[in-house]
Amino acid sequence: MLINAVPSGEPLLHAKQVATILKLQLCTVYELARNGTLPSIRVGSRILRFRLSSIEQWLTTRESGGHDAI
Repeated sequence: MLINAVPSGEPLLHAKQVATILKLQLCTVYELARNGTLPSIRVGSRILRFRLSSIEQWLTTRESGGHDAI
């Protein structure tokens, strides 16, 4: 059940919010999500949402040199 997949109280962000946080173009956020680089949740066939904790973890991994730059 999807409700159990999202921890209670954890915000789900829109792509525009993620773009602002990461200081990226909106189209870049969609591309990174599409190719699996940026963790996302697909809601329905066209809607993407992002867990704040997943974005924070993704940033931490990048800061520590765990992956190539965007």
